[in-house]
Order: sequence, then structure tokens, then C-alpha cells
Amino acid sequence: MIRYRRYRAFIAFTVIAIFATYYFIGHGSIDLPSAIGAGSLKQAGLDAAAAAGEKAQAGLDALKPEEPTKEDILGVLPPLPTTEAALATTPVVAEAPKPSTEKVAATSSAAAATQSLSQSTPQDAAALIPVHELDDMSEVGEGRVEIPAIHPGEVSAPAIHWSKQPEHFPIATTIQLPTGSPKAIPRIQHKFKKESSADKADREEKLKVIENAVSHAWEGYRSRAWMKDEVRPVSGGSRDPFCGWAATLVDALDTLWIVGLKDEFDEAVEAVGKIDFTTSQRKDIPLFETTIRYLGGMLSAYDLSGGKHKVLLDKAVELAEVLMGAFDTPNRMPVTFYRWMPTFASQPHRAGTHVVLAEIGSLSVEFTRLAQLTKEPKYYDAIDRITDAFLEWQNASGSNATLIPGLFPVHIDASGCEKPAQIKSHYSHPAGKGGDVAVGDGKPVVPQRPVTQGQGTRTGASTEKDGSSQPANAGGSRMGASGAGVSKIIGWDEPLTEGDLDNKKSNTVALTKEGTSDPELNKKIVGWNKNLKEGDLDSAQAKAAALAHSKANDDLVKRQLGDLENQKEKADEAVFQKETQAKMHTLQKEVCIPRGLASGNSGGSDTFTIGGMADSLYEYFPKQYLLLGGLEDKYKTLYEQSIDAVTKHLLFRPMTPQNADILFAGEYNAHTPSKEGAVEGALKPEGAHLTCFAGGMYAMGAKIFGREDDLDLGAKLTEGCVWAYNATNTGIMPEHFLVSACKDEKNCKWNETKYWEELDPYAESRTQVNLANPLGTNRGAPQVGKRDLDGPAATIAHAPAPAVPNSVPELDIYPDQAESHEYVPPTPPTHEEFVLARISEERLPTGMTRLLSRKYILRPEAIESVFYMYRITGDPHWREAGWQMFQAVHKYTYATYGASAIDDVTKNVPGQEDSEESFWLAETLKYFYLLFSQEDVVSLDEWVLNTEAHPFRRPDAEAAVAEPARVGTTA
Repeated sequence: MIRYRRYRAFIAFTVIAIFATYYFIGHGSIDLPSAIGAGSLKQAGLDAAAAAGEKAQAGLDALKPEEPTKEDILGVLPPLPTTEAALATTPVVAEAPKPSTEKVAATSSAAAATQSLSQSTPQDAAALIPVHELDDMSEVGEGRVEIPAIHPGEVSAPAIHWSKQPEHFPIATTIQLPTGSPKAIPRIQHKFKKESSADKADREEKLKVIENAVSHAWEGYRSRAWMKDEVRPVSGGSRDPFCGWAATLVDALDTLWIVGLKDEFDEAVEAVGKIDFTTSQRKDIPLFETTIRYLGGMLSAYDLSGGKHKVLLDKAVELAEVLMGAFDTPNRMPVTFYRWMPTFASQPHRAGTHVVLAEIGSLSVEFTRLAQLTKEPKYYDAIDRITDAFLEWQNASGSNATLIPGLFPVHIDASGCEKPAQIKSHYSHPAGKGGDVAVGDGKPVVPQRPVTQGQGTRTGASTEKDGSSQPANAGGSRMGASGAGVSKIIGWDEPLTEGDLDNKKSNTVALTKEGTSDPELNKKIVGWNKNLKEGDLDSAQAKAAALAHSKANDDLVKRQLGDLENQKEKADEAVFQKETQAKMHTLQKEVCIPRGLASGNSGGSDTFTIGGMADSLYEYFPKQYLLLGGLEDKYKTLYEQSIDAVTKHLLFRPMTPQNADILFAGEYNAHTPSKEGAVEGALKPEGAHLTCFAGGMYAMGAKIFGREDDLDLGAKLTEGCVWAYNATNTGIMPEHFLVSACKDEKNCKWNETKYWEELDPYAESRTQVNLANPLGTNRGAPQVGKRDLDGPAATIAHAPAPAVPNSVPELDIYPDQAESHEYVPPTPPTHEEFVLARISEERLPTGMTRLLSRKYILRPEAIESVFYMYRITGDPHWREAGWQMFQAVHKYTYATYGASAIDDVTKNVPGQEDSEESFWLAETLKYFYLLFSQEDVVSLDEWVLNTEAHPFRRPDAEAAVAEPARVGTTA
């Protein structure tokens, strides 16, 4: 029986622990202040060109490591967080304002924009920055990060606000916007004829249905999630994945204007004026998502409304000033997940080494339009440097070129640093008596021996000048706890001589020394930043060997060993240890060797695609060309070289039952070629919703740059996505899938045998199993009891009378055993059975070989290309295809408060996931609407749309900027 009294203390502790865990999980982790104090790097503003170098150098000097203190050696508890840091993760709650129909005067303070600083890039000085002392080197983040809701009873804390920080890496000159009259760019849109009365009535009827869908989605957001990022369209809740700045509201501004919902537009503009972009409950800002949704949304609404709502431009400038801090890096490549709070923003940063391509390369259109509207060139300067970096990389040759010339890998190193040579892990190491040799991964094994107090060890004893050893735990030892179980090596606290790395010869010697292959280990070992002088290694070896031999006899006595064989082993190991430590000293202070953009992978392979993680980079090359009026030819160069490579290496024709003449853009996994100029790797024949924008890009590029063959490619790419919509039970395309690629694009007839082989690539191995077992099973010898050996007749019911009087009957001491039930595996299915089962159980659309993601999350890319194809060709086929798509999407995604993502497009009745991203109103419904509006509404010859479908006015447009864009309600 359990006695409560015996366990009450344990139960009480458990209850307290559970509540404490729940409390801290709800509040998030505490942010500790940076190791470099926020105030230590504050700098006074300096005049641009004259003082830029001094200011940059001051920022670098502040990064120099200080001499370790006693607290550094012994290890200290983390300091209590500052008020600012402590509040960093405390939810900040402001009651969402109720929608109001009152009109407020637009804020007219355009002076909210701060003046641009003249800035300079000190390349030589920046090269000496210790990489481990700059944040964001391994930059990671997520575009969508849900901000936790406030629990009842929780007290909201004062909000932390962003404040402008002095730049650590200013630039001397600012790149100016191109000047001059826009070039004559060929017409993009088809010249449409006047429609008939019947066609007009049919078009307007469909247009009204789409307009109602926009109104329904907007009203759901307005009534259930006002001033939140997104509405939950099924439950009526809300969510804040994008900093809590009313993402849907800002993203939908231009859609409201285009559709003609003027009252709703005015109400939303008033609400934008109440958004505070200087504070958020989220600790980092996703630069890409924030730029395309928020900055793009406000600038587009400002453009479309003829510049009459000044508050939109003011708030765009407010946000842009926050984002500009992300560009304050040594090479001016931005930090894509920017920690905006002053505690972190005040520290120097460097761009990441594993950055998503699209996130750093898809900022140009928005910042360029902001520069054009504000006449402030620093916004253009910020993105133009990124463009120049990509152009330089695209034109690189030899080892600096990408594995597919013209294209860029999905992950890039934007840090601007090339790491020096690293210590290799295959040094010769003496084999110990007990088999102490290198393990399979090539790393040397360090023998583990018991350590007693006062006993010298390889990791703890220091060698003094007199050759004596110091106990590892003695006072004043150079080994101290810098963390849990982390020791510091001999000589770690010797300072680096000023100027050691400035001398070119010394720097070269240092960089050619090999260092550890583990950067994280390097960071933990203090004192690795000393250059190894000539002869030091020999001296170190001699001292280590002398130490080992002088201590050998003592060690033998203590360990009671009976031979001297360990003496040589000990000396060799000591020399090995000292050699490794000496090499680690050389590169402990990691040095940045300046370079341009590079691959973010170090394994000699890269992934290339125009789909997710890369798409909008290539999309923005022709769009930026249009936005600059054709005055910058480098965007044409970047586009044409990349699109030629895409056509050659990524496009393929899938095998379909209809023998459809369509194309998809796959993913190419390339590796280092065996000879220069070759491209080696494998194409992954995939289809993806994110890639469906490519058809529209090809078609528009064909018109802009006179590449007429690309118009046909654009049509085939768009038809590929239309085919994928029609292939499923719902009439909606899956998010991601694989198909069977034809080797010859011109000879691509349906081959069911080949298709089945791709569905069942291991059929032959199962056939071999069946051939080896023609009966279908392998049961072995029958399991029988010993009385079964002679058959049923041998069985007797009773024992016979004993032959000898008074004898005991013979007992059966081996009773019958139960018949064995040995597991017999089922017969492997035949090739036909396997394929038919896969098709049925996985609900595979015919022609697709695997569904990698069955979802539909309201994505716009397919209808985007359909819209472009209609506006460019004038073919009514595209309107028909678009209407079928709208009907299917509307049928399965319609929800009480908007439209919901669905879980599986192959189901007859998909499940709704209660999620509606802001691009449903910003892009998907907008493209559907523009497909059926009059063709001069947001004409492609007057407007350029960003990757979030926000229209920006082209400088070569005939209409004046002061004129509002035409509303597309009716003719």
C-alpha cells in the first residue's frame, strides 16, 4: 500500500516543476545581452567621405578581444538580463483597435525619413575582423514565426522600440539612381480588340463572382482579425507570424483599390497610420517577407492612389529605416533575419554563410521604388551592391564560378569571407598498446587515463620555463573552466602582438598553417590567435618529450606498471598533443580573407532551381530592368545569362497520358566537374507550385528583350501547371510532386511500361524472391509431435497392462509439444499488384510518380502565369483555363471567414487547415480579378508587379504619377 506521507515531498516538487515549466515555456527564453556591451560600440556621427575610414576602423578596433580576467578563467554565471533584454520576450499586448468608418487626414510628415549617412566600406580593415566576433555568421531563421498569444491574467510589459544606431561600416560614396530618359522598351501587352456584348456580359458576371470572393475574405479579416497578421478562416481566430504588423491589411491595400472597394481602402489606410514598425513581439525581422509584403504593399497602394495618401509613404520610410540596419555589414550584404532590438542592433554584424538565395536577391524592386519616390539614393545603393555582387559572381571563371555557369545555388555564403586553411584530421598518431589508433572517421583517439589530484595530465598540466609541471587544479593554473567541461590550452592568455596580421608576410605564413576543422571548437579555445614563429614547434616538441620522459618513472610508480614501454608512447603522444595545440594557436583568431559571393555548401555540390528558395531572384532581373526604364543593362545581362542556363539544364518535358506538349522546370543537383567547363550532376524531375511563375517570366522576358522563342517556352511551362491542376480529383495542383521525364523532348509518347517501372523500381528484386520460392512460401519441414511419426494408427488411447507383475508402467517423459506457429512472410506482390496498389492507396494522378506534398495553401503562382499569358498573347484559352482553376479553388477552400488551405488535393473531400496567408488577398484573388478585368487595368506597359503582385508605376508610363490608377470594377 502506498503511503502518501512518504511521497508528499516528491509530489509537491513535481507539481511545482510542472507549473514552472509551463510558465517559462509560455514566456519564452530570456535573451541575454551581447558579450560586447551595447554602449561600447556607440560612435559619433561623422562626415561621410572624409571620416568614413576612421569610423569604420573605430568599429573594427572595438572588436579586438580584451585580455581575459580572473572571471573569464574561472567562469562566471551569466549576468542578470538588462531591463531591455529581460523584456525582449515578454509579450507586448495592445488591444486591437476596432474598425472604424471615420476618415482621418493622412499624415503629411514625409520628413520622418532620416537623412542618409555617407557611408564607406573599409575592405582592408574589415578583413581583420575576427569572424567569431560578428553575429549572424550561421544565419538561420524562419519567415513565419508565430507570436505566442497572451494568456489570461498575464501582464503586458512596456514595448521595446527600435532606435537608429551609428553605422559600423559606413560607405564613402552612395550609388545614385540611373538618370536620363527611359529607353524605348517593346510593348508587352497584346493589342486587344473591342469585345462583343455577349463576351462582355460573360466576363463581368465572372468578375463579379471574384469581387465577391475578395469582399468575403476582407470582411472575414476585418471582423475577426483586425490589425492582426492573418485570420483563421475556419475558426475565426487570428495569428501573427510576420511581426504582428497587420500583414493581411497592408498586403491587401492595392487589391482593395483595384477591385473598387474604396471605403474599405480608406479605412485600411487609416489603420496603417497606427502601425508602429519600431516595435514587435518578434525578436527578428524576416527581411525578405517584410520587404515584399509590407514595404511593397504600402508603396503600391501609394502609387495606385496617385500619391494622395502621404501616410503610406511615411510609414514605408519608417519601416525602411528599420530594415536598413540589416545592410550595415563589412561587405554591405544584408542580414536576412535582422535582430532589430537596440541590444543587438548596436553590435556589428556580418551576413550569413548559408543564406537562402531568394531572400538576399529579391529586395531590389521595392527599395528601388522607394528611392524613386523619396529621391533618397541610399535605398537604391543598398540593393545595387547586391546586384553587383551577383553580376561579379556570374561572370567569374575557374574555381570562383558556380557549378552551373549563369545560375546561382539555393544556399550562398554572403559573409564576404573565405576561411583560411583548416587543421586536417589525419595526422599520424602513435598506436597505443591497447589499440589506441585513429578511429574510422580519421580523428585521432586521445587516450583516457584516470586523473588524481596533483597528477600532471596532457590536458591539464602546463610546462613552465624550468620544465616543471603544474597540477591541473592548482591555484594560478592556466586551465580554468570556461564552460561545462571545457578547458583552455597552454598559452591561451598570451596577447596577440599588435600588427601581427597586418604584415603581409606574417599573415601569409599564419594562413598557410593548418588549423582545427571545427570552428566551434576554435571559438571555445582561447589563445589560438598567436602566430607560430619559426622553430617554436621544434621547441614545443622537445619540451613535451622531455616532460613526458622526466615524468615517466613517477607515473610508473603511481600506476604500478612493471615495464617502461609506455615511456615512448607517452612522449610521442605529448609531442602530438603539443603539435596540434600549436597549429590551433595559429588560427584561433579566425581571419577574414575578403571575397565575393560564394556557395553556401562546402561539400563540392550545389542545388540549382528556379523554384522555392530561388524563384524571385530571377524574376526580379527583368522587372528591375523595367522599373529603371531600361537604363541599367546589367539586369538584362543577368537575366539572359541565367535564363539560357535554366533552359539548358532545368527545363524538361514530362511523359503524360495525353502526350501533352508541356514543360516543367526541375531541380538540378550538381557536383564538382571532373573537367573544366563540364556540368555534372542529376536533374530531379519535379513539379512545384512555386515554380509555376516561370511561364509568365519567360513570356514577359521574351517581349522585353526580343527573345521570341521564349514566348513558346513560357506557354508550355504555364500549360504544365494547368495540366497539374486538371490531373487531381479536386482540380487543384499539388504543392510538390515528381513526374517521369522524357529523354527526348520531341519524342515523348506515353509509355505505360516505363511509367510502371518508375512507380515500382524494385520489381526485379521481388521477382528473384518469387523464383527462388515457386510455391510462394518457405515453410521448411512440417512440425509434428513424436506420436505423429507413424500416422494416426499408432495412436493409442490407453496404456497396455504391464508385462511383468508389479512393474510400473513406462511414463512418457516427453509430452507432446504444441504444433509450432512459425511466421511465414506473405508472398511478395507481383509488379502489377504493386503498381495498382500504389496508384490506388496513394491516389496518384496518372503521370505523377510521387506526391511530395499534397497540400494547396492558396498559392498564386499558377494563376499568375495564366494572367501574364493572357495579357501578352490575348488568347482567350487562358481565361477559360483560369476560370476552371478559380471554380475548383473556390469550391474546396471557401470558409466561413475567408478561404482556407487544404491538406490533400487528391481527396474527394479535402480537410481545411484553418490557415489563410496574406497572399490570398494580395496575389491569388488579385490575379484572378485582373484576368477578367478590362485589359487596361494595371496594364503591363505601365506597371511592374513585384513578387507579391504589388504594382509599381514604371517611369516610362504615359500617365502622370499624380493620376490614380484606373479601378477595374466595370467597363
